[in-house]
Amino acid sequence: MWTGWCRNFKIISVAEQTLDDANHIFVDAEHDGKLPPDKAPEGMSVEDIIVRCRPKNLCDDTGDVYDGQIPRERYALWLYRWAYYAFPDTELRHEALRLTKSHLEEQSWVPPFAAQRSHPAQ
Repeated sequence: MWTGWCRNFKIISVAEQTLDDANHIFVDAEHDGKLPPDKAPEGMSVEDIIVRCRPKNLCDDTGDVYDGQIPRERYALWLYRWAYYAFPDTELRHEALRLTKSHLEEQSWVPPFAAQRSHPAQ
């Protein structure tokens, strides 16, 4: 019979891992007092903030995605940067990231074998 670990098994998406990485960056920066001291210019849209915070090594000069494998940490750093500037209010930022995490967890893929509560012995 399938037991315990099978019922709780799920595949964690890259999006969830990236969000977790960005949250760790926030926690460390807040703990160490190293959040950026500046703010986004007044009236700048979230879309513009996202574009301006994109790391140079994430895309090549044509705007296409970098040809090599892009480490997840670069995306986490990008998320950390633009979330900081887009949501300057700490509580709002934490709530936005929490809601995003909750949504991603609801969408996680559970393998069919893990969704079964029991499996007859062969």
